[in-house]
Amino acid sequence: MELYKSEFITIIKKDDTLIQEWTKKQLTTDIFTKEILVFLDFFERFKPTSVLWIQDNFNLKIENDYIGWVDKNIIKCDHKIGIRKIAITIAKDEEAHIALVKLLHASNSLIQPQYFRSISTAEKYLETGYNRELYDHTTVNYKIVSNGLNHVISLHVGHNDLGQTLNTLNLLKENKIFANKNRLKFELLTLKELKN
Repeated sequence: MELYKSEFITIIKKDDTLIQEWTKKQLTTDIFTKEILVFLDFFERFKPTSVLWIQDNFNLKIENDYIGWVDKNIIKCDHKIGIRKIAITIAKDEEAHIALVKLLHASNSLIQPQYFRSISTAEKYLETGYNRELYDHTTVNYKIVSNGLNHVISLHVGHNDLGQTLNTLNLLKENKIFANKNRLKFELLTLKELKN
């Protein structure tokens, strides 16, 4: 049953699942916010046990400073309300997809979304609870190339491992920055101070 349709989004209720699909119309942060609030209104009204976000046409590169808004609003789609599964299809716009994955992975939700290449695979997961794409044995591979001065590491990760991989890389970057900022202080410590 179609609940809502605008030039940006369609929201459908199918059994105990709310389905949200973006159109190809270019999104802005304001439009995204407005449409997500409409979706959340239906979510709170119907209290579905699962959600399918069809992101194929999603085209907004959401900034990291949006995390607070997501935690305050989108994370209402929480297990306390009854949600058990969130399935998200992969956006064709890679930058928009990566931005969304980073945002959702950095949020405080207890329920981690599962990502799918197709709508049919996502729907099957919502019906059965089984995601065969999680068991892709090629989820993490890497290749190192050196140009004499630097090394380039190319990572190949499955789409359900992308959020965790990005968080790990950001943590590595933060640790490197911290170490560089505090190296001089560390080198000035005495042996006694280092032992404590």
